[in-house]
Amino acid sequence: MVAANYDKALQFRSLLKSHREVLQQKNSYDPTSLLELIKIDTEKVLLALTEVKGRRVAALLQTFFAGHDEVLALLYSVVNLERLFHVGFEIYEPMDLVVAGFEHWSRRFGRLLDSEIEIVRSLRFPASTAFQKRVQASAEIMRIWLWVGGQEWMLELFDIHRPAAHIPAKAGGQFSVIDLRNRLAAPDLPPDHDLVLQRHFGNDFIWHYAIAVPEMASVELLHSAFERFVGWNRGFELAYPACVYNQHDGSYHTKLIHPLKHLELEFVNHATSTD
Repeated sequence: MVAANYDKALQFRSLLKSHREVLQQKNSYDPTSLLELIKIDTEKVLLALTEVKGRRVAALLQTFFAGHDEVLALLYSVVNLERLFHVGFEIYEPMDLVVAGFEHWSRRFGRLLDSEIEIVRSLRFPASTAFQKRVQASAEIMRIWLWVGGQEWMLELFDIHRPAAHIPAKAGGQFSVIDLRNRLAAPDLPPDHDLVLQRHFGNDFIWHYAIAVPEMASVELLHSAFERFVGWNRGFELAYPACVYNQHDGSYHTKLIHPLKHLELEFVNHATSTD
């Protein structure tokens, strides 16, 4: 056991050394600060899992487009209302560290939370040019399909290579194991869930919900409708002036932002988006 812990410590320090430059960009200079980032990322992952499991697409659309029945009618006719495609958010660790530690994380938290958490598959690729222009930094994406409690869910993690002064101070370690276990096991989102999300994702300006659109032409139809919509409704913004195609994963999407509600919806067509 001592030898194993010693080996892990050496490996951890080796990762710190090999990723020193990008960690310094994220205000992480030593094992203590990196562990704080890991705690924050871990809680964000678990909360995002509760979102992708418990957030209902129809209710989300109604919240986002409250009072705009004509837009809702269009969306109901073209999107997959059965379940979210994924939840996407920024992580603070470099992606290499996530890859190195995620298998260990899934086993450890599966035991702690008394729930089977298994990585089914993952896909790692560069963010689209449009996204990197939006955040003004190079960025990498990893989609992770997780088997949780007998069902498969997908998260989309963004590693953005930029200074991270926006990281919430001491944001990690706010939940007990029992609280996290209850949130993952509950069939519905708990009453305080939106407040918890704001605490953890309030500074994450790329946090978004992705909704599957079975036809590529329907993504273009929605984008055109959104262009007209934001022209008359100043409380909404298009993330991009045109639909975005990412050649690395074959996805095609448009995004609409509601800044006051801190909500961003991505409408995406992908070969696996209706799985």
